[in-house]
Amino acid sequence: MGTNWMNGDHLHVRCMTYIINLFIQDSLKESFMSIERVRHAVRYVRQSPARLKRFQKSCDDEQLSYKKSFCLDIPTRWNSTYLMLSGAVEFKNAFTNYASREIVLRHYLENSYIEVGVTSSDLLSSDWVQVKRITKFLKFVYLLTLKISGSLYVTSNIHFLEICVVAVYLNQLIASEDTDLSNMERKMKEKFDKYWGSQVSAKGTGPLDSLIQDLQKSKALNRGVDSRTELDKYFGEETEDDTKEFKILLWWKMNATRFSTLSKMACDVLAVPVSSVAFESAFST
Repeated sequence: MGTNWMNGDHLHVRCMTYIINLFIQDSLKESFMSIERVRHAVRYVRQSPARLKRFQKSCDDEQLSYKKSFCLDIPTRWNSTYLMLSGAVEFKNAFTNYASREIVLRHYLENSYIEVGVTSSDLLSSDWVQVKRITKFLKFVYLLTLKISGSLYVTSNIHFLEICVVAVYLNQLIASEDTDLSNMERKMKEKFDKYWGSQVSAKGTGPLDSLIQDLQKSKALNRGVDSRTELDKYFGEETEDDTKEFKILLWWKMNATRFSTLSKMACDVLAVPVSSVAFESAFST
């Protein structure tokens, strides 16, 4: 206590992987029935070589290449659910063709239980709409999770842009004309805001305002020829070009003599891990 600015409150960051998993749990719940029907259909086709051969015939009829097969997921690993659904969506027409000639598949679905007392029933066009919708979102967070689960680059200086991309993407989905999608993403945005919401209050008394005031007081006590605060000087700097070669931590190291206080804060804040979850646990639900 007392050794960090604001008692270290600005260093407290929720695990981004955990927040993403909360997103996923919400989205999977919204499409639970449709996902289960697709899962049962995939399981049925993969249960025997003869079924796979007949399914391949349906792919040929629909002029679909069967070189890229589909997998059966592990329900507790959402990345495998995404890979299963994305594969199944590609073969949507083949599944429809196969179901039309495979009456046993329809019986299988009608007698498969999603949960106690609830049978699967046949795959509907609305199920494919739901699955396509959730697959689009899962693809986005799947690629994001791969980035934030790396062992050497999980700090906030690298992934600040990724966090902003998530916010923009969620806002785009909320504005979608698809009412169901918009409602689903609105719930996710609420969770996102808890992770990366604004830390400045409407009245200007938030943690960031307090930090700026402390900097100004510090400068007033040690006033030199230039009365501008260190923060004022920093804001007056020209912006750097956004290139792959630009390294934010290296920039602060090179400018540490000009911004002694801010550079120390940058090293503290930008080194905060964005995720505390091991890679093998990142996709667990």
